Parts: sequence; C-alpha cells; structure tokens
Amino acid sequence: MSGDFELPAEDRTLEIYPLYLRALGLYVRHWPLVTAIYLPVALVSSLCLFLGAPTLADANPEPGKPFVIPPNEWLAFAGTLLIVFSFGLWSVAAIYRVADAATAGGPVPGFRGAYSQAIERVPALLGAQLLYVLMVMLGMVFCVLPGIWLGVMLLPALPRVATREIGPVAALEDARALVAGRWWRVAVFSIFVVLTIYAIYAPYFFLNMLLPHGQTWALLVRAAANIFVALLVAPFQAFAHAVLHHRLEETA
Repeated sequence: MSGDFELPAEDRTLEIYPLYLRALGLYVRHWPLVTAIYLPVALVSSLCLFLGAPTLADANPEPGKPFVIPPNEWLAFAGTLLIVFSFGLWSVAAIYRVADAATAGGPVPGFRGAYSQAIERVPALLGAQLLYVLMVMLGMVFCVLPGIWLGVMLLPALPRVATREIGPVAALEDARALVAGRWWRVAVFSIFVVLTIYAIYAPYFFLNMLLPHGQTWALLVRAAANIFVALLVAPFQAFAHAVLHHRLEETA
C-alpha cells in the first residue's frame, strides 16, 4: 500500500451520522468558495447542452413516432462531455483540495490556490475516474451486487488521488484498504449523500414536469435551474467524499 498508514488498526471507528453532519457543515461554511470554483464548469457545460442540443436537453418523445436527434446536437453533447472530463475534473480536484484542507483544520486555499494545487493531479484523477467507472460497470455487467460493492469499496480513490501524490492504481489499492472492514459504514454514509442529492434534485425534476416543451423561455428556465442545481450537487458530493476519505485515513 502506498500510504503511510498500516492496517489493521486497533480503533477504526467510523461514526456515520456525525461525519455526515461534519461534511455538511464544512460544505456550507465553504459554499461560496466551492461554488465559485465550480461555476465556470456549470455555466459552460449547461449552456453548451441546452443551447447546442435543445432536442436532447428538452426531450419530449411522442408515442408511436421516432425520436430523432440531429447530428449537430450529438456534437454539442460530445462537447459537453469533453468539458466535464477536462475542466470539470480540474474543478472537482480543486474542490477536493479545499475540502481536505478544511477537514484537516489547516489553511484552506482560495480560488486561485485551489486550482493551481489541483492542476498537477488532473491526469491521475482522470485515470482513477476511468478505472473506477470501468470496474464498477464490469461489476454491474456480471451482477448488480458486485458493481455496488466495488462502487463503495473504491469510492475514496478519487479524493485520494486528487489530494495525495500517488497514481490511479495506488489510489484504488489504498481505497480498498481504507474501506476494508468498514464497507457497510461507508455505504450508509454514501446513502446519506445520495439522499441529500435527491432532495436537491427533487424540485428540479418537478419543475421539468411543469414546464412546457418546445418553448424558448421554458428551455432557458430549465438551463438556469440546471446550472443552479449543478452548483449545489457537484461541489457537495466532492466535498462529502473528501471528508469521508480524510476520516478513513485518519482512523486507519
């Protein structure tokens, strides 16, 4: 294992609800900073999707009729994915750095500092992200349960590779060691995070159901709502996972 900790330890207690409340509290305290960090990604990716691919963003398939998406909209969608997996990963890595510093109680980097610290970790984070998704998808193909098990077991790899000087494979190995014997606790913590995300998304889904399709003003409202929700969900998820990783390492 690449870290400086050894397993097993005598006390590897992981109190779920207090840790969730701590993650939520730290996120709220640093919300202006992490929102500013993620704002460029949310703006550019949402506008690229909603303005460049309105058929995809405002899908309204009619029964009995083929749902055709113009080729140019697929290009816009590909551009959105490119933004997410390039500048988006850089911003998420910067949020991981902020959350890790805040959890440790040390100096928290500002906007420029977080981005400058994170840029070196983007290639490793991309590699870890791709390996993580690949392994979870393979687990899902063979059976749903192995995919869920891997998704929880390897979850700390992403904040770890963004905040520690290690490679993607080492981060995945360390994540497995950190979670070993505490899988259920990490899973329940993840459920708290997912439920919080669903609570944020619920009004957005309800708004989408109420808004008419095919009207410019409704599309713009959807785009604005998507940006707002993205500014809440992505930073919170990254922040919570970084706090979880720090606590796992601390109690290893």
